[in-house]
Amino acid sequence: MRIDRLTIQNFKRFDRREFNLNPSFNLIVGDNGAGKTSVLDALIIAVGSWFLGLKGYSSPPGIDSDEVRVFAKPYRDRFFFEPQYPCRIEAEGIVMGKKVVWAREIPSAGRNITTKNAQALSEIAHSAQANVQDESLQNGQDTTLPLLCSYGAERLWFETGHRTKKASAATPRQSPSRLGAYEDCLYFEIQESLLLKWIRAEISKTDQLGQETVGRRILRDAITNCVEGAKNFYYDPELEDIIVIFEESGAQLFRNLSDGQRMMLTMIGDLSRRAASLNPHLEEDAIKKTPGVVLIDELDLHLHPTWQRRVIADLKRTFPAIQFIATTHSPQLIGEANPEEVFLLEPDGVKHPERSFGMDSNRVLREIMNTVDMDSTTREKLETLSRQIDDEKFDAARELIRELSPQIGEDSPDLIRAQSLIELLEPAS
Repeated sequence: MRIDRLTIQNFKRFDRREFNLNPSFNLIVGDNGAGKTSVLDALIIAVGSWFLGLKGYSSPPGIDSDEVRVFAKPYRDRFFFEPQYPCRIEAEGIVMGKKVVWAREIPSAGRNITTKNAQALSEIAHSAQANVQDESLQNGQDTTLPLLCSYGAERLWFETGHRTKKASAATPRQSPSRLGAYEDCLYFEIQESLLLKWIRAEISKTDQLGQETVGRRILRDAITNCVEGAKNFYYDPELEDIIVIFEESGAQLFRNLSDGQRMMLTMIGDLSRRAASLNPHLEEDAIKKTPGVVLIDELDLHLHPTWQRRVIADLKRTFPAIQFIATTHSPQLIGEANPEEVFLLEPDGVKHPERSFGMDSNRVLREIMNTVDMDSTTREKLETLSRQIDDEKFDAARELIRELSPQIGEDSPDLIRAQSLIELLEPAS
């Protein structure tokens, strides 16, 4: 699955927005309240429509009545908030090699959510399920299933996300299926226990078979690609925990890792587990060849700035067939994404920056995020310095440069530029 175009109408804060998404990576950027998470919520509904045709493993998420956009109408000393209809989420994309357009909407007040033009999508999902489960079709005709996942900002804690997990038909645990990898894929809570269970199972199989399983190799490759400094891992049954081997710090208990390390390892492990289970016929190439859509709220969450600078490239390299759509407040992440991958949410629409990849964080803050990159006192002094040079008060400007040098560094671009201007403009003695 790949989403090429998403159109939102009267959903949460949006009257209408259209996103032409990148097939590889998408980074949604905006101020608090701009609607970044709302875009992901709309995508969860669009992607979750896959389960209209694939039954028994996850329920297709719908539009809640409180997600319908309301318009504030003033009447003297109070406001009335009137819901606006239709509330509609439409997606266009490629699903298992076929171009499909589908939509979910609440057409008017008092109406339930309806499905528009989704028959083709349902038929593709239903056919995929039939191929996997039909005993007359060996290996399910090697049907490659799309990986679908959503990771909210609450993903590190044992709590339900803001989109409440809904009751659904439970996966038949007594009879595991490839399709069981879809269980709870769009309502991400903490998955450490499932990851531990899967690793234990893979290690047990390794011991029984006398050789390393495909699943264990897949997970090791993913972890070493995406968890900075990680070399290997194993499960210690006595300690009942994963042991991760790092190049510099050696063996570390999973429960003692930093929040950023645990979060990334858990997410990467969850993606690897699902890819290996959905598409076992791809063997070692499961994480490289499994297509799908992965949604991540606040990708920079708990990551050190150095790790933020590499996480996009790590995800692209490790899961090249996956379409990632993430939100962020981090200038480090924006500086590692191409302009066509960055979506700036503004009051009047959506746009891409002219430049982004390779920009330092200060430039991203100033030119893309329209915010200051230093404290107000220092900024005021630099503005004073600029006026002194314009007024040809060069001695005062040099004194202010000497004052600022210990604070922001002699190699500060602002100070170097100011010194160059003084040398250029000051008359020769």
